[in-house]
Amino acid sequence: MSRRGHTRIRNEHARAPVAAAVAIGVALGFALLAAPAPAASLRPTGAETAVLVQPDPAPSTGPGRPRGKPGPEAWQFRPTDRGDLRRAKQRAKGGGGRPKAPGQSGPLGATSVSANADGLFWGDNLARNLGVPADPTGAAGPDYYFEHVNSVVGTYNRTSLTQTNEDQLDVFTGPTGLATFDPQVQWDQEAQRWLYVSIGEESATARSFIVFGWSRTTNPSAGFGGANWCRYAIDTGVRLDDYPKLGHSDRHILIGTNVFNGNTFETSRIWALPKPVNGATVCPTSFGIPYFGSPSSPLETADGGEAFTPVPANTVEADGGSGYVVAADDPSITANQLMVWRVAGTKGSPTLEEVGEVGVSSYAVPANAPQPTGKDLDTLDARLTQAVAQPDPDRAGAEAIWTQHTINGPGGRSAARWYELLPGACSAGSCPAGALAQEGTISDASAYIFNAAISPTATGDAAAIQYNRGGSSDLVSIRAQSRVSGDAAGTMGGEQVLVTSSETANDFSCTGRRQYCRWGDYAGASPDPADASTVWGTNMYNGADSGGSSKVGWYTRNFALVPQTATP
Repeated sequence: MSRRGHTRIRNEHARAPVAAAVAIGVALGFALLAAPAPAASLRPTGAETAVLVQPDPAPSTGPGRPRGKPGPEAWQFRPTDRGDLRRAKQRAKGGGGRPKAPGQSGPLGATSVSANADGLFWGDNLARNLGVPADPTGAAGPDYYFEHVNSVVGTYNRTSLTQTNEDQLDVFTGPTGLATFDPQVQWDQEAQRWLYVSIGEESATARSFIVFGWSRTTNPSAGFGGANWCRYAIDTGVRLDDYPKLGHSDRHILIGTNVFNGNTFETSRIWALPKPVNGATVCPTSFGIPYFGSPSSPLETADGGEAFTPVPANTVEADGGSGYVVAADDPSITANQLMVWRVAGTKGSPTLEEVGEVGVSSYAVPANAPQPTGKDLDTLDARLTQAVAQPDPDRAGAEAIWTQHTINGPGGRSAARWYELLPGACSAGSCPAGALAQEGTISDASAYIFNAAISPTATGDAAAIQYNRGGSSDLVSIRAQSRVSGDAAGTMGGEQVLVTSSETANDFSCTGRRQYCRWGDYAGASPDPADASTVWGTNMYNGADSGGSSKVGWYTRNFALVPQTATP
């Protein structure tokens, strides 16, 4: 069933035939229970509360149970087993484990690049986790860059981008043996900790989980198998909270999801998890998790439409306790607005307010991107994929939300549309024209643009966008553009080619009756907390294993961009 033509298609993930999840049964011990619902200030009319129990006992000091063999200690921390991760991999330099990048980096352009190196690739997955697309994302902290993909995590020295640690996503998040995918990671500057979320599925029971957590220190590399993380899961039963998007405010960890019962879309949900006190190193044993949106009280937009793919903003600076969530209109009908909500209230009793719908230029579902050979690449369905909130001094210091999506562009080719929104201009659920500070479109007269991510710098008045470019005559590349204060509204420039694929995509997602190959699902972009002039990003490209394997698959690239003027 193709996602083309309607946004309510479940965000499927192709899995290799050998990638069967190992059941862990009752060892998880989570429950989704009914509880009194705090009232929301605006539609939706209610919130419900999931009671969550952390199944994370004292850290294990032994070698731990072998991966894929669950037992009572399946959620215990364990030392990272590096042996199987390094199998058949010879580091290009310094005894590392990654094949040399199969793509070609481009020359420097007007957008300055201060770091640019390969990250995780398909060969880092264990056999059970060979999922596509890559779902690449990452974030920079004070000393490290942290990358998450399907289904691996890796940490890197932020100066050299050399890897410092790596683990399978299911082991990192805790429930070894679950199929884990759709990862998200962010650096919380105010709390000085890392946040993550992903989906877990248990094939034997058809149960789904939202797995999430946070670090106890600023170092994500330490304690992959130790006591550096507070790790949790929410059992959502037979319902899948699909495509989780992560954000945060001073008071809440925010997660937006699309809820499916089988292949039937029921509602979108916004989860508002209470954030631990800044500096706290003790993991709470249980706490309530309010959420907004249920089959009986669906999440709606301000004009009463059905909400889909709510994306919480990654809030950079202190926000006074208010976090923002954005979503695009359904492009199968008239699509010319972006919905904005505000999550406020206390940590334990959040409220959801309809800020309003911001008018933007109309948009539609993009075409798939052709390749020189083989099937086209999936470019998604015009949903928003990430958002960053930061005050913009060019807008009198108003809080601004930067977000983007792939749309149908000139000549029927896909293009990346980006926006800067000013939610503070809205009032009583209505947004004037001034709530759209600017919008711009990255398009190409002979190629397709897709799978983008945008972020402002920590100063708030400069931004960079990175994306994939490809077409019938061009292998997919990763490129970037940027803008600074004083550039004309809606402009980006100084395109930089970061890396170009050496092969077309031809993995197992391309086979069968599907008319396209899976690609991306999203990329990552976030401001640098230690350098106010820099934006970090992660995206994917395609290549063969130069370590001797004949397989072709996805690779990722991590990079740091310093915005330059759009009109050099």
